[in-house]
Amino acid sequence: MTRGQLNRIMVFPALTIAAVIGMALIYPRWSATAPSPSPSPSPSPSACVRTETGQAPSGRMLALCEILTEMQPSGEAWAVVRLVDPDLRADGSPDHADHDWACARWGLPALDSTPRPARIVVQIMAQPFVRGEPTQGITQSIEAYSERDGACYWELL
Repeated sequence: MTRGQLNRIMVFPALTIAAVIGMALIYPRWSATAPSPSPSPSPSPSACVRTETGQAPSGRMLALCEILTEMQPSGEAWAVVRLVDPDLRADGSPDHADHDWACARWGLPALDSTPRPARIVVQIMAQPFVRGEPTQGITQSIEAYSERDGACYWELL
């Protein structure tokens, strides 16, 4: 069964919403600095810390936002590759080849970090936002991979 067939069977929009809600609950807010104790609001940290871009198989340009290593409650580390695609369709139906390409281009090299991530998560979003913050109205598409023999293998989240 192909991913496209699986997505049609599993009602992809409902899965996308569930994945986004689930990931927001699983991942703590990633911040290099503690919140300001001052009562005045502080400026929000930049959602994107990297500026590299690449042309995906769909022909669209994806902008690399950041690559994070996140520890899961199980003790596993995951590499999270966050990308911006302003043309991501509002229905959340991405070109899966773009996720596969991003995994190979940015995810596999991220496995060289310590601790070594057990999974690669590729998150493509229509506009940048701070990881862990509410994202109402921002379309996202998320795919997960494991690495086998130096290649990305798609997995269900």
